[in-house]
Amino acid sequence: MTKRNGFTLIETLLAIMLIAIVVVSILGAFSQVQLNTRQVGDKNLALVLAESRMEELMKYPGSQLVAGTTVDYALKRGNSFVILTSDPGGSNQLRRTSTVTAAGALMNVQVTVEYGYTGGTYPGRVSMNSRRGG
Repeated sequence: MTKRNGFTLIETLLAIMLIAIVVVSILGAFSQVQLNTRQVGDKNLALVLAESRMEELMKYPGSQLVAGTTVDYALKRGNSFVILTSDPGGSNQLRRTSTVTAAGALMNVQVTVEYGYTGGTYPGRVSMNSRRGG
C-alpha cells in the first residue's frame, strides 16, 4: 500500500458541514442582537416622547391645565421623528396619549406612549404619571 497525502472526500464534507453549522449559529446570534437593539431603540424613543410631553404639560400650573385626552402619533424617520395629529397607518410609528383629569385641587397628568406597531397593535408601552397643583 502506498501512503496518500491529503484528505478524503468524507473528511472534507464533514469539515464543511461543521463549519456551516458554526456559521449558521453565529449568524442567528447576530440576528437576535439586531432585533434586541431595535427594540431597545424603540423603547428609548418612546421614553423621549413621553418625557417631552410630560415636560410640556408640567411647565403650567395645575389651574391652567385643561382636563381631557389628546392623541398624536410619532413617525420614525431615520434617527428622528415627525409628530402627526392623525394615524399615519403604517409601520415605524408610535402612539402618544396624554390625559389630564381633575383630582380635587390637583390635576392628574398621564402620558402613555405605545410602540412596536405591528399588525394594528402596539405591544410595547411606556407610561408616566404626575400630579400638578396651583
